[in-house]
Amino acid sequence: MSGEMERYDILGLGCATVDDLLFVDAYPPADGKTPVRGRQRQGGGLTATALVAAARLGARCHYAGTLGEDELSQFVEGRLHAPETPAREGRLLERTAIPSLPGSLPVNREGRQHKDCR
Repeated sequence: MSGEMERYDILGLGCATVDDLLFVDAYPPADGKTPVRGRQRQGGGLTATALVAAARLGARCHYAGTLGEDELSQFVEGRLHAPETPAREGRLLERTAIPSLPGSLPVNREGRQHKDCR
């Protein structure tokens, strides 16, 4: 493709994050505690989620964002480039020393997040 620009259906500019789901039996009362019964790490962020959904529907997607060199940034990049995620064609515009920040989301037995966590 010498001299030609690569073409994409969707260029995603924005947020790609890590969501750590914390499974609990019930939400604790304010200032209370409850044991965590399980954990699951997932990719998140509005832009990354939209790109993965569009790629699964056949769109050629490119993520043009900034990720750090830390473990969470590597997780995000790994999810975008995973074989089951056709958004793997994307490339990053920039690396930074700023680490990614995780989000912890409590999920009850019914699979619902607390109203304050949405």
